Amino acid sequence: MSTSRTRWVSNLTLAFFLLGILGAAWLAYTPSLDGPFLLDDGPNLNYLGVERLEWDQLKHPLLSGRFNGFSRSVGRASLLLTKFVSGEHPAPYKRENVLLHMANGLLISWLAALLFRAARSQPASKQLSPAMSASPEAADWWPALLVGSLWLLHPLLVSTVAYVVQRFVILSAFFSLLTAICYLKGRLALATRPALGIGLMLLGFLVLWPLGLLTKENTALLAPTLLAVEWLIFRSAATAALPRRVHSVLIALFLALPCLLACVYIALRHETLFAGYLGRDFAMHDRLLSEIHALWLYIKLIFVPIPGQMALFHDGFPVQRDLDAATMLRALGISSLLLGALALRRRCPLVGLGILWFFIWHAMESTILPLELVFEHRNYLALFGPVLAAVAVVSRLSAHAPRRRLIIVFSAALVLLLTLNTASRAYTWGDIDRLAAHEYSRHPESPRATNLLLTRALSLGRFDAARPLMSALQERAPTVVWPLLVELHVRCNQQEPPLSLLEKVHAKIDAAVVRPADVELLRRLWKEVGVGRCPAVTSNDLLSLVAHLAQNDRVHNKVTIIGALNLYSLLAAESGDFDTARAAMRQSIQHATTTSPGWIQATVTAAAEVASYHSTYDDAVAFIKEVTRGKETRLYAADIVVRLTLKARAAAPRDENPPAVDQG
Repeated sequence: MSTSRTRWVSNLTLAFFLLGILGAAWLAYTPSLDGPFLLDDGPNLNYLGVERLEWDQLKHPLLSGRFNGFSRSVGRASLLLTKFVSGEHPAPYKRENVLLHMANGLLISWLAALLFRAARSQPASKQLSPAMSASPEAADWWPALLVGSLWLLHPLLVSTVAYVVQRFVILSAFFSLLTAICYLKGRLALATRPALGIGLMLLGFLVLWPLGLLTKENTALLAPTLLAVEWLIFRSAATAALPRRVHSVLIALFLALPCLLACVYIALRHETLFAGYLGRDFAMHDRLLSEIHALWLYIKLIFVPIPGQMALFHDGFPVQRDLDAATMLRALGISSLLLGALALRRRCPLVGLGILWFFIWHAMESTILPLELVFEHRNYLALFGPVLAAVAVVSRLSAHAPRRRLIIVFSAALVLLLTLNTASRAYTWGDIDRLAAHEYSRHPESPRATNLLLTRALSLGRFDAARPLMSALQERAPTVVWPLLVELHVRCNQQEPPLSLLEKVHAKIDAAVVRPADVELLRRLWKEVGVGRCPAVTSNDLLSLVAHLAQNDRVHNKVTIIGALNLYSLLAAESGDFDTARAAMRQSIQHATTTSPGWIQATVTAAAEVASYHSTYDDAVAFIKEVTRGKETRLYAADIVVRLTLKARAAAPRDENPPAVDQG
């Protein structure tokens, strides 16, 4: 058989294998498409609704993040377009997540092929035996497709793909992978076509990488990742076609400088970055010790991928407050892995890169930032590292012909097993009751798992089953107030006020950690009280609760503070206390001006809602002008005043002179 025909058959086999893997992924994830919205899906999607794709409507949804509003704007735009086209049902969001995940699987395979090719081109590198394939390119693609298959079909990623709001993670990975591919393609082209190589690298750094950064902040970890690729795979070598000075400038400008700027940013903004610990029941050193255990949990779930061991809710994960023997041993294990990665630089660089890749992609969310301790979606890109390392080892072993057939059979069986496990987990995620039962059985100590089961019991009218769950929820979340607010919300239709419960809420709300759920539950209670469906709670009770919540400084982000102050201002205005409403709204707007343009607009709009409780148009306009004196809010305030004026003009009798438009 001719070489060209052999290559054609090999490429066709690769294509059929790739299509088969993509089909398996789609079939495995299909059961999850009927699943519900979860956790922060609702809060993230609620404010993304627009009637028209016009800037005046898009401004708030898109520019409500950090860094002057641009943080995560690309991810929000993606979800906004899905909502605009497909509406409120979760299935379209989940379907798009699956399609993006499949695209990422292709990119993972491509990236792995480039890494195998780059490692093969270096001296003293042992890769697949040429006997395994008809060409060096195929020798790179077969292990790369195995990497892509294991990553794409790993059940650990179900909690990312089937969780709508993790579109941010999936889409940022998409741009990160494209950037890395452009970098590697360009880096490999430097030896023969330097202009093309530099062009591809600039495309990645100047176009694709910023899109990833505007989707999720941990795309910044691409800089240290590519530095690791340079050091381990290319060994920081210049090429004959590219002077060492130019090569060094490229590395310094696009890889080392971003790492340095990130360190400077953390140093300058450490008070803001770490203020979130006020809203946590652990300190930074507690988190660092706990993350040692969390990383080993992730490693266990990667190499022992049993769906029953995986879960959406890990909020019951124990906080490690002391450096005990078990923690020291685990820390020693992590140190050994990192040292081993460095030691493998020459003998097996892909294994070393795989180890470093895993830890680099956990460097932001599993170290010093005041985030929750454990979430499986943090492994979405990190998983590529262990898979790459494992396949690199298998590639070395398969160089010996007697082992090759056994390794092929084992790899096929492993891919099939992962597919079945992913389908099993996707089936669980496809139904809210199955998911609630699984999460509670897997993590009965989790407040969120308990709350999900409680919510399902209440929605189905199973009040006998709900009562012990309410008590269990309060026991499992002793440092927060929302479990008590859940019970208050459930029991508020009783005719006799549950005085002991109200006293408990009042006693805890001053010192408890304030969560976004607290504000949302109190807002729901306010609506229930307003329509007379909550006789057990009076307006004064509710105003007092919200006042104490708004004055509690144990809040883990400014958006929660803004929400609490807006609600406090609204309830105060409803009761006729406009002085308190004005003071609360001023504080809210002050916080909003330090967040983003989107939140400034949202808070000024909330001020207009508070202003509507005034008896006259002039008083309402005066209220808005008084609480929006800063230059950051002046434009939004003028817009609100115009709308109030037009509304008053439309409501005025024809024989009266309507107010003139006042732009403030």
